[in-house]
Amino acid sequence: MTSRTAKSIANYDAMYPDRDFVHFSQDEKYVRFLVSKLRNPETSSVLDVGCGRGYWSRLFKENGVGHVVGIDVSQVGLRTAREAISDVEFALADATRLPYADQSFDMMFCQGLCIFATDDLSTIKTDALELLRCLKDDGLFFFASATNLSGKWKGSWLQHKQSTVVDFFRSLGCDIVDVYLVERLIMLRLFGRFAITNNLLKHALPIVCCITGLPICLVVIARKSI
Repeated sequence: MTSRTAKSIANYDAMYPDRDFVHFSQDEKYVRFLVSKLRNPETSSVLDVGCGRGYWSRLFKENGVGHVVGIDVSQVGLRTAREAISDVEFALADATRLPYADQSFDMMFCQGLCIFATDDLSTIKTDALELLRCLKDDGLFFFASATNLSGKWKGSWLQHKQSTVVDFFRSLGCDIVDVYLVERLIMLRLFGRFAITNNLLKHALPIVCCITGLPICLVVIARKSI
């Protein structure tokens, strides 16, 4: 176990019992949109990497995914998940050393995964390839992270630029299916609305982020090349 992993475990173990994470009623619409990208959701398998207390795992299962597995390094988070959600498989596992065979999953979901909190994504190429190892050929990798697109650090989290993330997945040999700037945070804060951005907003939202410093959710959908 690396010192970074040990620190992450300690941080999350301390955070999960008492922290009231912010969730939105619109998150179900967001997950339904992601599930729609799967050819046959009811026969598909999804690995939720860094599942925490199982919030996203539960939504994937409730929205038609046949087999959902959630992994995390925090026993505290997993204990809460298992107590609350009975139809999802949860396992203690490190994302950099997955206990699964090659090509085990149809979809890899990483929402705010801490290994991506680095200003040089090339340094985690080995870790990303480990995730891809367990993804089926032609499977989908969903990268999602809150960011104001500045490319600068804000606290302990890097605000990734869209182009940096896209270029990284291409360097792994993936095809980019699509990129979305999701108004999960900005529009809810300002107008109480949610939408997957259209082409106009894809150009407008980075300007809004620059002016306000508020984050959006950057979603990059990459396909593992055969």
